[in-house]
Amino acid sequence: MFFTPTADEVDWAQERVTEPQALPAVVVALKCFQKMARFSSWQEVPEVVVDHARRCLGLGEEVGPDLGPGRTAKRHRNQITAPQSDPGPARTAHWLGSMSRRYLSGVC
Repeated sequence: MFFTPTADEVDWAQERVTEPQALPAVVVALKCFQKMARFSSWQEVPEVVVDHARRCLGLGEEVGPDLGPGRTAKRHRNQITAPQSDPGPARTAHWLGSMSRRYLSGVC
């Protein structure tokens, strides 16, 4: 399913949230942005997508998605768009590691 977050995406989101309800919100916002190149309103996001994200994150139904107040939501949206231009050290390290393994195995 397209809305299944990768382990790197989960780690990335966990590093950026302070409240448990922000984690599924950030992951769903990230996956929606990847799919549609825009942020969706919560009315546009099917409940099945939110439930799927919660299950992938190991969260119960009592944890509802909430990006937080206006400034916090804006910060999360800015963080989601930032990896497009700045992959950050963790993603760069992962990419370099995978490329070196491919090179050493003769794939490249």
